[in-house]
Amino acid sequence: AMGPRVSVGGGDPYGAPQYTSIGANYFVRASAELEFPLFPKKYTALNALGFKGAVFLDVGNGYNLESNSDSSLDYCAKSTESPGVVSACAKYPTFQNLRYSVGVGLLWNFSPLGPLRFEFGFPLNPLLGAEPFRDKLFNFTFRIGSSF
Repeated sequence: AMGPRVSVGGGDPYGAPQYTSIGANYFVRASAELEFPLFPKKYTALNALGFKGAVFLDVGNGYNLESNSDSSLDYCAKSTESPGVVSACAKYPTFQNLRYSVGVGLLWNFSPLGPLRFEFGFPLNPLLGAEPFRDKLFNFTFRIGSSF
């Protein structure tokens, strides 16, 4: 999910603060999911409980189309880095700067609380930088209810 956009200070600690925007003002996202029964058809009692398995693929990233009107404060205008996965300067999606993950899940559609989902996702191209920018080896998600 895209988080809020925030400004962070920088520059000379004794001079006027300089700000650059961190975040995205548009994103690209695609998902594919395959749900399947966990038990063969002959186990009708178990199938009636509503348990299913799932595998999924998620692809996406956030991008920043804005530029600061003051080029001395515009990080992208003075940056020498090449736009990549972690670059705030990437202005459009390419296969190199999209983030990919796969995962597995357990779905229980008829629980007493309503539909439940337990999912583990694994990044295929994890960020290996310093905290808080480094990706975890996996993400666990628990959801109650239906998605629309």
